[in-house]
Amino acid sequence: MPTVVQEATNSSSGTATTVATFANPLTAGNMVVAIVAAQYWAAGTHLISAPSGGGGGTWNLEAAADGLNSRSEAVEVWTSANVAGGATQITANHNAYSGHRIWVLEVSGMPTTGPVADGTPGAAGGRSNTANPGTTTPTSGEDVLLISANTWAATSISTPTSYTAMTGTSIGRCAYRVVTGPSGSYGGSWTGGSTNYEIWNAVVVALQGAGGGGPTFTPRGLWFTR
Repeated sequence: MPTVVQEATNSSSGTATTVATFANPLTAGNMVVAIVAAQYWAAGTHLISAPSGGGGGTWNLEAAADGLNSRSEAVEVWTSANVAGGATQITANHNAYSGHRIWVLEVSGMPTTGPVADGTPGAAGGRSNTANPGTTTPTSGEDVLLISANTWAATSISTPTSYTAMTGTSIGRCAYRVVTGPSGSYGGSWTGGSTNYEIWNAVVVALQGAGGGGPTFTPRGLWFTR
C-alpha cells in the first residue's frame, strides 16, 4: 500500500529552478513524486521539464494540464522510482517567467520502475470558482495514491473530499489521497467562494502502488483412504 513518508514544498518567482528540501534523507527503494505548478500570467509557450535530484533516477511524466487556459499556466506530476537514497533536495526545472511552486512526496510501497499512472489522468483548464480536473479510473486493481493539483491563485479554496492538503498555498494547491482496493472513478475538485473566480489548470492522477503478489493458498491438510 502506498504510504507517504515525508513531504516538502517551495516556491519561486522569475527564476529557472525551484528547489524543495526534505527534512530527512530519502530511503533507498522509495519513490519521489514531484508536482510542479507554473503561473505564467501571459500568453505564450509553457515550459516545464523533468525535475532533477533524488538520487539520479529516471523521472517519468505521469500527468499534465498544460496551457489549457488563456494564461498558458501548467501543472505536471512526475515520479522517480527506486531512488538511491540519501538525497534531500528535488529541483523543479522550468522557464523563468512569473511564479512557480514544487511539492514533493517520498512514498513507500510503490513499484521500482515507472511510469506508474493507473488509468487515464483527468486534466482541465478554465475560469470559474471551481477547479475541476475531471476524473480518473484506476484499472490495475492495486492500491493507488491519488494526486490532485492546480494552478489556482485564489486565497480561499476547499480541499477535495477525503484528500490531505499539502502545505504551500500560493501559486496553486496540491493534495493526495491513498485508496485501498479502488473501484470506479475518482475526482479531485477544488472549490472556492463566490469571490474566488479564477483562471486555473488542474490535474488528477492515480499512481499505482506495488502489487501484493496475488492471492495466497493455505493448505488445510491431506486426506488419504485405503
